[in-house]
Amino acid sequence: MELTQFKVYHCPATRSVRVKWLLGELLGDQFEVQTVSLYDKEQHHPDYLRKNPNHCLPTLEITTRPGETMYMFESGAMVALLADAFPE
Repeated sequence: MELTQFKVYHCPATRSVRVKWLLGELLGDQFEVQTVSLYDKEQHHPDYLRKNPNHCLPTLEITTRPGETMYMFESGAMVALLADAFPE
């Protein structure tokens, strides 16, 4: 499975910073960032809950070569996956 696109749902001062930082190190600016306002409770919006039913941050949206989309919710697992996907 080839990972082709990444989008991180992010809010400053949350664990999403580590995922955003690593994506920047690995991909430069070749990924998307969607800011989620915790103060406005955007993490409880139905569109966000379809991506992350735990209504927490970060969420990493990954598109694969066959065009499928998957979501990850745990920042440590995201960092491990990215390190494995880009060993260089």
